[in-house]
This record gives sequence, C-alpha cells and structure tokens, in this order.
Amino acid sequence: MKLLFDANLAPRLAKRLAELYPGSAHVREFALQDDRMIWDFAAKNNFELATRAQEPSPNSLLLTGSIWTSSMPIPTRPC
Repeated sequence: MKLLFDANLAPRLAKRLAELYPGSAHVREFALQDDRMIWDFAAKNNFELATRAQEPSPNSLLLTGSIWTSSMPIPTRPC
C-alpha cells in the first residue's frame, strides 16, 4: 500500500514511512492543490489518501478507495 499525504500533513511523513509504505508521497511533490485534483490523482495512481481533515468529503472513499484520517492511526505494518 502506498499513501498520498494530504497538504495538512507534514511532507516528511512520506520519507519517514518509506520503508513501511514504499512509493508513498506528499501532494506537494505533484503540485496538487485542490481536493478534487488530489482525489483524482490518488485514484488514478493507486494511492490511499492520508489526511488530518476532521470530516473528509463523502466522495473521498468513492474516489480513492480508502482514506486514513487523524482519528484512524496509520498501521505500523503494511496490510
């Protein structure tokens, strides 16, 4: 599983978790600015979206397959 870290998360997370989640990236790396761009990019590139948004859009699950929020800790082992 590779994670795409939303703009509200630190870009260094992708580097720190690279061993557990190879291929993970931050939206800043792709100049993704709005939610729709982020969701479309995640869906097309097989990313799971990681965000701290309090209430992610209801469409985020539909568009990306799954979403990690601040209330759901990122697993320490890949699934």
